[in-house]
Amino acid sequence: MRIDKLTLREYAVPFRRPLVTASTVYRQRKGFFICLNSGHSRGWGEAAPLMGISPDSLEDARLALERFSAAIRETPGELEIPDLVNLIGECTMDSPAARFGLETALFDLAARERGLSLAHYFNADSLSKIRVNALYRPGVSLPPGVRCLKVKIGHGSLEEDLEKIEVLSTSLNTGIALRLDVNGKWDLQTALTACRRLTRFRIDYLEQPLPAAALEELARLRRESPIPIAVDESVTSVESAQEVIEAGAADVFVLKPTILGSFSTTAEVVRLARENNIRAVITSALERVVGRLALVHLAAAERITEPCGLLTGDLLDEAVSGPVPGEDGQLTVPVSAGLNYEGDLC
Repeated sequence: MRIDKLTLREYAVPFRRPLVTASTVYRQRKGFFICLNSGHSRGWGEAAPLMGISPDSLEDARLALERFSAAIRETPGELEIPDLVNLIGECTMDSPAARFGLETALFDLAARERGLSLAHYFNADSLSKIRVNALYRPGVSLPPGVRCLKVKIGHGSLEEDLEKIEVLSTSLNTGIALRLDVNGKWDLQTALTACRRLTRFRIDYLEQPLPAAALEELARLRRESPIPIAVDESVTSVESAQEVIEAGAADVFVLKPTILGSFSTTAEVVRLARENNIRAVITSALERVVGRLALVHLAAAERITEPCGLLTGDLLDEAVSGPVPGEDGQLTVPVSAGLNYEGDLC
C-alpha cells in the first residue's frame, strides 16, 4: 500500500453540559480527525488525548501526526501493512492517541481494500452485536434495553456518594446494575468503608477506587471487598497490565484503546485478562464518531461480551452521535467495508 497524503482537521466541540468526574470537569473535547489517502481510497481515524487521563497532550499528538506525514512523504513506493504499522509506531512513541488514530485510518483503508468490515478484517468470527452500558446523567433516561449504568462518584463526600446511589437505586428497575467510577480519589479506608456499605445495592464493580499506582492497596481492597474491583487508569500498557495481574489488584480491566495506543496492545491486554480470569471491558475516552466506531469494531473483533462504555456521543454538542443501541440494548456492528464512516475532510 502507498499512502499518498495525510490530512488533519483539528476540532474543539463543547459538551452539552459540563461532565464532572472526581478529577476533572470536561467542558470541551479537542482532538484531530485523520484522513489517509491511498489512490482513490480513504481511511479515517481520530487522535484525541483525554485531558487529565491520557499520558500525551494535544500538542504531543499534533507533533506525532506531523512526523508520520513527513515520513510518508519521504518514503518512496509501497509498503506492506506491517511495515506501515511499524512506521506509525516509530513516529508516535510519545503519543498513544496519535498511534491509535493512525492505525485506525490505516486499517480502515486495508479493510476497505478487502471489502471487509474492520471487525471482520481482524477476526472472521467477530461479534455482530456489542452490549453497552450507559453513563448516568441527571434527567437522562436509560436507552431501551440497556441494563447497566455507569455512575461517576468521588467528587463529593462518601456520604453524598452513598445518598446518590440510594436515590438512584430506588428510581431504577431492579434489573439495572451499577458501575461506580471513583477515578482514583478515595484512600484505602474510605474504599473499605464504601464497599461494606454498598453491598445492599446491585453493584457490578467499583472502578479505580484508589490511585492508579497504589497496587498493593488495590490488592488488599480486592481481597477484602465483597464488590469486584475494576481498574482503568492503572492499565495503560501491557507492562502495567502485567503489574496489576502480578499484584492481584483487579477483577476487571476497563480498557481505553486511545490510551493503550494500538489495536495490538489492546488485544494483548485482553488476552492477558482472559488468561488470568479477569473481565475485560472496552470503553470510550469520550471520542467523537470516528473514534467510537473504531472501538465498536475492536470490541467485536475481540469478542468482548461485557457491556462496553461506548454510548458517549450524545455528551457532545453535535448532530452526529454515532451508533445507538437497538431495543435489545446492544449496538449492531456495521457490516460495510472498513469503519462504515464517510466524511468530507479530503
